[in-house]
Amino acid sequence: MRRKISVLMLALTIIAGLTAGCSSQSQDHTEVSQASSESGVTVGNEVSGKELLSVALSSNIGGLDPKTTVDRYSANVYGCIYETLLVYDSAGNIIPNTIVESYEQTDDITYQFKLKQGIQFHNGEVLKAGDVKFSLERGINTSMNYLVGDIDHVVVLDDYEFNIVLKSSNGAFPAGLTTPQTGILNEKAVNEKGEAYQMHPVGTGPYKFRTWEQGVSVTLERDDNYHDTLPYFKEIVFYEIADDTTRANQLEVNKVNTAILASTDIVRFQDNDDYQVVSADTFGLIYFGMNYNSEKVADVKVRQAIAYAIDAEAITKAAYFGYADTATSILSPNLTYSDADKIPINEYNPEKAKELLTAAGYDDKKLQLTLVIDTRSDVTSVGTMIKALLNDVGIDCEVVTGDKTSMSGSYYAAGTNYDIFVGTWYCATPDVNSQIFTTFHSSNNGATGGYVWMHNDEIDALIERARKSADSAERQKLYSELQMFVFDNKWWVPISYYIDNWGVSSDIDINACLDAAGTHKWWKATVRN
Repeated sequence: MRRKISVLMLALTIIAGLTAGCSSQSQDHTEVSQASSESGVTVGNEVSGKELLSVALSSNIGGLDPKTTVDRYSANVYGCIYETLLVYDSAGNIIPNTIVESYEQTDDITYQFKLKQGIQFHNGEVLKAGDVKFSLERGINTSMNYLVGDIDHVVVLDDYEFNIVLKSSNGAFPAGLTTPQTGILNEKAVNEKGEAYQMHPVGTGPYKFRTWEQGVSVTLERDDNYHDTLPYFKEIVFYEIADDTTRANQLEVNKVNTAILASTDIVRFQDNDDYQVVSADTFGLIYFGMNYNSEKVADVKVRQAIAYAIDAEAITKAAYFGYADTATSILSPNLTYSDADKIPINEYNPEKAKELLTAAGYDDKKLQLTLVIDTRSDVTSVGTMIKALLNDVGIDCEVVTGDKTSMSGSYYAAGTNYDIFVGTWYCATPDVNSQIFTTFHSSNNGATGGYVWMHNDEIDALIERARKSADSAERQKLYSELQMFVFDNKWWVPISYYIDNWGVSSDIDINACLDAAGTHKWWKATVRN
């Protein structure tokens, strides 16, 4: 089929901005990492020597307490402070982390752990089983619920041994204990600081907290008493720089030595011997979603019409310039149980879209929808192109914008004041449970990721069966069924699978740090010989 909107024209709509072709409404939110002059932020003194790793992140850091903040930008920081009970090895097996002597599953719902003795928190307290019980149980019914919500209780056997007892079997549970969001905190430090704990995080990790200038940067310093291999860099500074151009500029003038790059900025560093571009596959994707609560998209014909109007291939090319792959499944192909190689790319057919809209009663009147787009650059670009494509088939959009954190707390949490949205998701582990349960199970509606507001008893039951099963063949069958349900019913239209591209000073090696979940292991950074 001949495309009515070329890749070039789609790219031009990005420049046109959010006001072209439809009305726009802006929330009174300013992303904290952009609260600076147009020329960009000043992120500190010029990087010198080989003792400092300075990392420019592409979004604001929401918090340093996993109980309240589970986003991957924040987890990049607190993943250096806290340590988890379990980790994945290079072969993809789940093994004890450095704070754990041993662990085993003793029955369908019980996991027995033994901590190593003598591990110290940054405040000098010794890591005990009580700290683990405190850390995991405080996360139940919070933003951590998708990882720890199946825990019934933790039994402390002695200072170093404990049992985690689940409410029911969950084959995905151990994977959740590998994420920074389930890192172990010091109970005494949390209780002493109370509401102020965000500014005084204490863990057993390779780096300890020094300062956080909110909206600007977090500084960590190496814990020279760390119980395992000491990191190379004495200090890490994480800068919050949401603007793509500013982030690239700071790398180019040596104000930072590591920065996540937008696709448009890669060419600036590719052929420069002073830099390297390090690319990594991810568990992430950007997608177009529809709100289950919205009466305007309740009719499957309307959702199908909207999906036919979206050209995922052209959007991917225009937004990412070849540095992303067009998505098919709701699950990245790098994830266990993904059917990305079996599900086709969303079909672009604007004439079919118009036919379905007419059949749904939108012949003499236009469908009016509220579209939520947060201010991250690629979300804005993709959202702008989708808005233009919808307009082309006769759908008008009122666009609501705001920074991601604010939108999560206002529009998405309410679940009643928008019809469609552009979202992103990075699965926290190779096991898809953390993504599927968070984004489609009704218990997470309105929480981080639960923006579709799905409330379908059959889908809830399917998700629960899949996460409880220890049989990989059964889980594959169930997750395949779910992927086809979303494809057929169009609650999500996958757009692009992310590839992370980092611009790095030529003398620094971050290859061992990069994690497909987007929560990178920065303590593994070193220098090139």
